[in-house]
Amino acid sequence: MTILFLVLFPLVSLTLYLPTTKKVRYIHAPLQILNIILLIIGLALGIVIGKRYHQLDAYHQIIGYIVFVAFILFQPAMGLYQHLYFHKTGGRSIFGVMHRWLGRTMILLGVINGGLGWFIASSTGAYIPYGVVAGVVFLVYLTVLFVASRRTPEGKDAVLSDEGEKEDRAAEMRGPSGQGGRGGHARLPSEEVGRNLNNTAYMEQRSGGRTVYTVGNHRV
Repeated sequence: MTILFLVLFPLVSLTLYLPTTKKVRYIHAPLQILNIILLIIGLALGIVIGKRYHQLDAYHQIIGYIVFVAFILFQPAMGLYQHLYFHKTGGRSIFGVMHRWLGRTMILLGVINGGLGWFIASSTGAYIPYGVVAGVVFLVYLTVLFVASRRTPEGKDAVLSDEGEKEDRAAEMRGPSGQGGRGGHARLPSEEVGRNLNNTAYMEQRSGGRTVYTVGNHRV
């Protein structure tokens, strides 16, 4: 659990800021699934130890149960919803924002709970290395967020999405006969036209032989 919350969960969450396409589908999501498997194993081992010492309802265990439920039930569901939402609209949903901040909160709570666990175990010698590793990872985390915020428009965080999917959606809109802006009319996915067209702020521009569509605040 110490390795999981001090190192794996924070660093894997930062994979969202990698400068590569399809990072959610092929990097972030698979690694987080692996982390969840490790979390289940860690909880199982914790319960075995707790039964041995007749301690399953202390504050350390209760906090652990809360963090466990958040990562097992809510985080995957909200992350998947955001992924599907972005694939349809190119934007960020409220569940995407909740996924990001709930994840950060639970990681922080897990780190604090890890310190409480060492306290219960009376392992005072673990405090210093535990705190040093936590401080280093925290600085790395903040540095990545700062750099990412400077590189994104309006200083915003990276969206929980695959940048590569924007390219896929743009290719879909061009269509097989719309290469280079010639030979046919490009189309938008049905979710972005139809009855919600007025709310989508759809605009078409032709420039330099290319067709650029603006859907909301996103250019594709």
